[in-house]
Amino acid sequence: MSRARVSLVALVASAGIPALLAQNLPAQAPARDTPARPAIGIAVIRGRVLEAGTDRPLARVDVRAISPVVSQPRAVKTDANGVYEIADLPPGRYVVSASKANYLTTSFGATRPMGPGKGFDLAAGTMAERVNIALLHAGVIAGTVVDEFGDPVVDAQVMTMRFVYVNGERRLTMAPGRASTNDVGEFRAFGLPPGDYIVAATYRSMMGGLDTAAVTYAPTFYPGTANVGEAQRIAVGAGQTVGDLVLPVLPVQPARIRGSVFDSRGRAVSKGFVNIMQQIAGAMVFGAGAPLSPDGTFTIDGIAPGDYIMRAGGGLDGETAAVRVSVNGSELSGIQLITARPSLLKGRIVFGAGAAPLKASAVHLNAVRGDPGLGNSTVTVHDDLTFEIKTTPGHLLLRTPNPGPQWRLNRVVADDVDVTDTGLDVPPNTTLSNIVVEMTHHVSEISGRVLTPDGQSTRDAYVIVFTQDPARWTTQSRHVAMSRPGGDDRFRVLLPAGDYFVCAVADIVPGQWTDPAYLGRIREHAIAFSLGEDDKRAIDVALSAIPES
Repeated sequence: MSRARVSLVALVASAGIPALLAQNLPAQAPARDTPARPAIGIAVIRGRVLEAGTDRPLARVDVRAISPVVSQPRAVKTDANGVYEIADLPPGRYVVSASKANYLTTSFGATRPMGPGKGFDLAAGTMAERVNIALLHAGVIAGTVVDEFGDPVVDAQVMTMRFVYVNGERRLTMAPGRASTNDVGEFRAFGLPPGDYIVAATYRSMMGGLDTAAVTYAPTFYPGTANVGEAQRIAVGAGQTVGDLVLPVLPVQPARIRGSVFDSRGRAVSKGFVNIMQQIAGAMVFGAGAPLSPDGTFTIDGIAPGDYIMRAGGGLDGETAAVRVSVNGSELSGIQLITARPSLLKGRIVFGAGAAPLKASAVHLNAVRGDPGLGNSTVTVHDDLTFEIKTTPGHLLLRTPNPGPQWRLNRVVADDVDVTDTGLDVPPNTTLSNIVVEMTHHVSEISGRVLTPDGQSTRDAYVIVFTQDPARWTTQSRHVAMSRPGGDDRFRVLLPAGDYFVCAVADIVPGQWTDPAYLGRIREHAIAFSLGEDDKRAIDVALSAIPES
């Protein structure tokens, strides 16, 4: 396996382009106060975007200027010479980033690929020039998929996946690079950010019947295993192509699944479709299905061993059904899916006195399912701040993300019982009313800077704030949060009153701050503090080096 590597040192651009991505090199500050000044009271940012390592101008790059003084990022595109200008800006502190398909999004002043960059101040009536950015290509994984005889497999689906944490559970998720093999079995998965990847191939043989010659192919992980625990991680650096992979797909004896679908009244569902999706370590990697017969029965052939989620629709009033099944290679029969109408949750959102309440359009109410694989929820907030949630049965938590600087979730009450942190158990075919989501303007906050060993503030950090009570290190806990320093080099976290730890780390697996085991490891590196009601604490946090588990 050959790997073409790109050195970060080679990214130092010539012709006045700052070395934005070179490790340990200081970022060049934008030039200001040129003779051609903008009109009084407004400011301008100018610069150029080049391809890192070649100095080739990049056209049609999306460039964004982000600042607390503008409600939405100001965006423009570069011209044929890679030049951009963002005008009519109010004075303030700005961060500028650039993005283009198949390149890594990069911010001005970044010290590593896809780092957060460095903010700079822009005064009224001034112009910041030479805010130049060099873009690296995204990574590529390339290779060939072959069958058990070493012959190339045409139209195999190749997926790149990464491990992340979802609600404290380590799961595989799909990464940007997906590909199909061509006529000689070759694939090229592109657009990959730096990181470690697992590559899998799926191929469903169109051979008919279930005689002894029939085969199907299990989802196969590089270098050639059906066990994700044995998969080899592939490290991809910025702008790197990892090529010449050979991935053999594994033949297995296919299974047949037979079953039937009934509606909530016990009648056969005669129209519709049954879908089946294979789930491996949280990732959906293979799909198949079959139509329903007039008597409500279905047959799905060619299914490899594994764990699946089956779904069916077509019942009255939008009824659906979902069930988990495990296939071991032999025929699976007698599966019954009973459809049910979505359950309905009704309630209202109330705002405590002391601040102007939000309009309904500004309220984001989420219904977070304990098992998202088995169904979705639809939330509607009306103008009078009443809401309806249509959901499949199961456990739900109600949350209000990003309610603004003046408000936060206080509690959720159902029939006079506080279910804020315990959640709701929703039965099938049920309407639950009298749910109250209380918002409060009594907002407690911790803010501060992250300091490097030499005492300098950095934006290239993750700040994790978590309660001192391990019993509250739970799914969607309001007492655990992650933040990153903004353009002013400060982080801010809103929390309920209580006793907390705060810790800053240089890097983290996405969602890892939801993992109780990780919180237990970083606790000894954290600062303990307390927040009272309406408390505002300012704490500077040293960047910690957390050892790998």
